[in-house]
Amino acid sequence: MGRWVLDTQFVEALHAALKRLRRQEALGQHPLAGLAVVAERRRQGGWPETVLGRAAALQEVLSEARKRLAETDPEGATLLERRFWRGESVIRLAHERHVAESTLYVHQEQAIHNLARVLWAMEQAARKEVEKRRRWLARNIPAPTYTRLFGFDRIFADLRDLLTDPDGPRLISIEGLGGLGKTALVHRLAMWAAEQADVADIAWVTAQRHRFVTWHGIIALPDAEPALTFEGLLDDLVAQLDDADLVREPPDRKEAHLRTLLRERPHLVVVDNLETAVDHQALVPRLWELAGPTRFLLTSRYSLSQHSGVFCLTLDELGESDSIALMRHEASYRGVHSLVEADEAALRRIYETTGGNPLAIKLVVGQARSLPLDRVLARLKGATGRQYEGLFRFIYWRSWEVLSDDARRVLLAMPALAPSGTYWENLQAATGLPDDRLDGAIDQLVAMSLLQVVGREEKRYAIHQLTYTFIMTDLLEEWEDAGDDQRASAAVR
Repeated sequence: MGRWVLDTQFVEALHAALKRLRRQEALGQHPLAGLAVVAERRRQGGWPETVLGRAAALQEVLSEARKRLAETDPEGATLLERRFWRGESVIRLAHERHVAESTLYVHQEQAIHNLARVLWAMEQAARKEVEKRRRWLARNIPAPTYTRLFGFDRIFADLRDLLTDPDGPRLISIEGLGGLGKTALVHRLAMWAAEQADVADIAWVTAQRHRFVTWHGIIALPDAEPALTFEGLLDDLVAQLDDADLVREPPDRKEAHLRTLLRERPHLVVVDNLETAVDHQALVPRLWELAGPTRFLLTSRYSLSQHSGVFCLTLDELGESDSIALMRHEASYRGVHSLVEADEAALRRIYETTGGNPLAIKLVVGQARSLPLDRVLARLKGATGRQYEGLFRFIYWRSWEVLSDDARRVLLAMPALAPSGTYWENLQAATGLPDDRLDGAIDQLVAMSLLQVVGREEKRYAIHQLTYTFIMTDLLEEWEDAGDDQRASAAVR
């Protein structure tokens, strides 16, 4: 939506739109088709977000403005109707009114100015309604944990197109390691939907119980729910989207009610941290049954690619330029002047150590406020200090817990192999695993975003730079020792 003001440019734009009034395609491409009042009229009329849909809405808005003008300037409204709606010539109208053509043009110009004032008043009222609706739609969306996103412009545009495509996927899964920005990306999409998309309502469900905060490490969320179940999801959706009293009804009634609600009008439902669900794989088909015109945006550290009805998008680490841009932004935002003024070589060292993981970058920038950069990077590589151990625990601990022994063996072998990626045969030689067991280990690691697949025909396997840093620390040995102690204690009891 263009940020118009009532000035000469707006009046000229209105005149140009009136000239296109009888040509729908040209009218739908006119800048005034982006007005808030036009978007609201298109939404109310059920027209699609297309050139012709915008043209139809703009035609109605201009007709409504002309009718309102007739209440205060009936002669001007009639003149505009005959000139632009009926297409009558200046010569004919001037002859009828016994005035010179130049005089008629003066009358027309004054009428367009008056129409612009009416249209502007309609636009101001529409903006207030849009903002009111935006706040209402965003009521279930949590506060952002970011100030600006880097490296997501293309991905954001692609996902936005999928959400507005009538034939787009019902379920979209944003996948990848912790700290890559899955929740931030989905948050931005949800806020865009609240401002622009034709949705009846927006819900946000999460079972995340811990969050990594740059200055404090891992913190428990005060209002965290137990691990997500389908019944818990139904309760959250009913409470957010409809009638909280239905929460006390049996699950089958709640599900039937939601299925009707979500199929009657399109909603956007975010399920954040899906991997924390009790059985996230079994949850997906049930979400599919609730979808339709309603779209589900999911975030997960574990891939859902085995489900045919889910569009999966895997996030990768940031590239060098986006990483450095993020570093400078965070340094400026947090007042870390040493990094604001640092040269590219110093910032490149941060990139090489973190591998472009945004969460790790933010931690390094925060620590550089009080420590020399060399010390900060050394602590990250050695996972010394509460924040660094917490970072790796937040990203890797849950995944490491559920990995099979074969998958662990493959992951631990990766640092000794080519950093640009290694072939299946090299993995087998390094691990000594039989064919089927190696295939199973690779499948599990890929599904859990711990192993990247490079290439199409001749596939190679690689790990994120931060994963390499993590494996080279002593944390895995400490976790294994802690696990052995817990098992021994349980056996004694």
